[in-house]
Amino acid sequence: MRLYSMLLLPILAGVVSAQDIQKLKVEEIYGKYCAGCHGTKFEGGQGGSLVDGVWKHGGSDTEIFKSIAKGNLQMGMTPWEGVLTEKQIRSMVIFLREKEKQTLVAGMEFPVPSPETVTKTELHDYRIEMVVENGLEKPWAIAFLPDGRRLVTEKPGRLRFIGTDGQLDPQPVQGIPPVMDHGQGGLMEVALHPGYAENGWVYLGLSDGTRQGNDLRCITAVVRGRIKGHQWTDKEWIYRKETEIRT
Repeated sequence: MRLYSMLLLPILAGVVSAQDIQKLKVEEIYGKYCAGCHGTKFEGGQGGSLVDGVWKHGGSDTEIFKSIAKGNLQMGMTPWEGVLTEKQIRSMVIFLREKEKQTLVAGMEFPVPSPETVTKTELHDYRIEMVVENGLEKPWAIAFLPDGRRLVTEKPGRLRFIGTDGQLDPQPVQGIPPVMDHGQGGLMEVALHPGYAENGWVYLGLSDGTRQGNDLRCITAVVRGRIKGHQWTDKEWIYRKETEIRT
């Protein structure tokens, strides 16, 4: 099985070669290809924190080396074996160990969000508010409509309304493009046009691609459309990479 990850897209497109990456220092590799998921300060994001002492797939040097080399396609982790040299991967392990120790010495605190408290972060302070407790499968993003309703995406490929009363509409929006629900991919972002009240445009970010047996290729695409009742209409692709076969 092959997963065309966003992290490896520049290589697969021929813009950046493995030889080019093998010339980079580990700090540059992390900044260019790892920080997007694991955070510029290793604090975590789409991927877990690398400095909190918690290693989901084993915390020994050997296990961390294997995680980097082999990746985890089901979780969207790119395998770097064959792109990075063994020396680079070993250097990355050492690099992460050093950052982990520095964080421990500095006493970095990791916020634990709670509905009862305001969580303070470097950029924003926020409080958790329960919107919908049950009925959603892997909710990903939310957009607030001018009339007080909300749109929410579900990773497997559904776009749903939440009413002004906080109740989840059981009927999904029909006719949105199919998605590749795999690893971190699926139906992701939803956003309104700044002039939504006048033009009605809704934008979706999703994983698009092809499947042939066990050969899976996916890449992020952006589409916009309007919602009339529960129907997706006026579809326009903003970005969609052409591939040989789509399903």
